[in-house]
Amino acid sequence: MEVKKDVGTVAAGSAGMENLGLSKGEVSEDQRGNVVIEPYFYYHSVDASEGKYGSCSDGSGYDSMKQFLLSVVDDPVVHSTRKARLGNHHSSGLYDNSSSDWEHVAKDDECMMLEAQLQVRFYENSCSMAEFIVKQEVSKAFFKDRGVAAGLVRMHFHDCFVRGCDGSVLIDSTPSNKAEKDSPANNPSLRGFEVIDSAKARLESVCPGVVSCADTIAFAARDSIEITRGFGYNVPAGRRDGRISLASETRSLPSPAFNLDQLTQNFKSMGLTQEEMVTLSGAHTIGRSHCGSFSNRLYNFSSTRRQDPSLDPAYAAQLKQQCPQGSTDASLVVPMNPASPAITDVGYYTDVLDNRGLFTSDQTLLTNPTTAIQVTQNSRNPFLWKSKFALAMVKMGQIGVLTGAAGEIRANCRVINS
Repeated sequence: MEVKKDVGTVAAGSAGMENLGLSKGEVSEDQRGNVVIEPYFYYHSVDASEGKYGSCSDGSGYDSMKQFLLSVVDDPVVHSTRKARLGNHHSSGLYDNSSSDWEHVAKDDECMMLEAQLQVRFYENSCSMAEFIVKQEVSKAFFKDRGVAAGLVRMHFHDCFVRGCDGSVLIDSTPSNKAEKDSPANNPSLRGFEVIDSAKARLESVCPGVVSCADTIAFAARDSIEITRGFGYNVPAGRRDGRISLASETRSLPSPAFNLDQLTQNFKSMGLTQEEMVTLSGAHTIGRSHCGSFSNRLYNFSSTRRQDPSLDPAYAAQLKQQCPQGSTDASLVVPMNPASPAITDVGYYTDVLDNRGLFTSDQTLLTNPTTAIQVTQNSRNPFLWKSKFALAMVKMGQIGVLTGAAGEIRANCRVINS
């Protein structure tokens, strides 16, 4: 199997593509000379014979993925084209086969998928249109408001990091209970609930009591990444919905003020590696932030410094114009990645390298040699970052899932079944 390029043909490694369900695509380059392959690849399953995401005891699926990625990015045609357009000094930084970036990916003791037993095409027989319906609703919402894609990706993250990926972030508060969505970590910043409502209403009309709210979020997050030019991926499904949602439990979410050690420990507690933390942080390449999430870096950084010295001064001045000191206007927001706030690209990592990471938790990625190298590699290799991001999203989507007879299938994502 080959991946065709306008200036030649790039051998893509047929075994790796077939094992992983990767599709052909046109290889091109963006304005920065980054290698891009479209249409997006689809990560079907490590165990394609059963369609289950979870058979990773020997890491063979990850090895195949690595082999495929390296065959494309290290191909001489890609190299020569980049050099011709950009010069040799811009073609450095292609993914090193000896790099430790893949060190943790295939470790069995970190392979959470074995326990989850979720399955790709889970609704193929019970509700065959499920994923298509969700994709339609995400598309409709995106063309009305491009920012909703970032909201749905963040919603999936915030769902999974509190009680696992069980749809509890969707539950409304009641007079006797303040739910997750109304915690300071989620309100007023979390958005996209109406997209899930619309998708769920359609799903219930076609397949009542079949598709969970937790799976609906996972599908919507994947579709949001894809519609913003990230890599699509198959979502192992079969999650069931939780019945508990407590605002107090959002303490398990990472704070935008976290340093590297705090971030690493937070992600480790969820079964994610430090590299996966760096990879998933790239989600900040789309969307926006309320001023309150980073204003301390501008006006009250420490007892000796009003402004965070790691923040680019020109960028800080710009942010101060957008977020005046003392403002109580909750509607004030700024883009996470000003150059391309609605495109899933490596602009986030470029910003961090330029000391323009918006959050402390963004800029802190440069405070450790290992994570700083990963930031640099990601900034230079969009194809590989997007690939790693897709894999990390699938793994994150396995956190604490309810399957089998556990939980329920909510009829209304905002309310637990009576």
